[in-house]
Amino acid sequence: MVEMAKIYLASDFSNQDYPKILKALRDKQHEVFDFRRNDMADKFGSDGGYNDPDWSKFKSPAKVRQFLTTDTKAHQCYQRDRRALEWADVVVGVYPSGISCSLEVAWAAGCGKLAIIYLGDQSREEHADPPQLTRNLATIS
Repeated sequence: MVEMAKIYLASDFSNQDYPKILKALRDKQHEVFDFRRNDMADKFGSDGGYNDPDWSKFKSPAKVRQFLTTDTKAHQCYQRDRRALEWADVVVGVYPSGISCSLEVAWAAGCGKLAIIYLGDQSREEHADPPQLTRNLATIS
């Protein structure tokens, strides 16, 4: 018998594989945090209505840091995601994705949680070989 897991599913809003992976995990009765729908707000809080800004408008890391530390919606979303990451037994990064997803998977691995990277068809087309830093994570599929 397979033990049901509490899963933090990390990716970005443009990933086309995310919905099918979310459905497959939930069909197997896993409890999965879905950052897109915020359907576990009762456990982790609201995302505050946060939407990513146009990051290309930020001209320096200092401007990004200033935004992330002063924008109340960004802070509320971060707090929600942090609580969900702490709750999860497993973190699955669905690629291709961005820096945030990579940081979430790396944080989980560093905390001793099972960290899985899913390289879907879209990612396989973009990268013939997984990045060197991912080779030490628990599972690459």
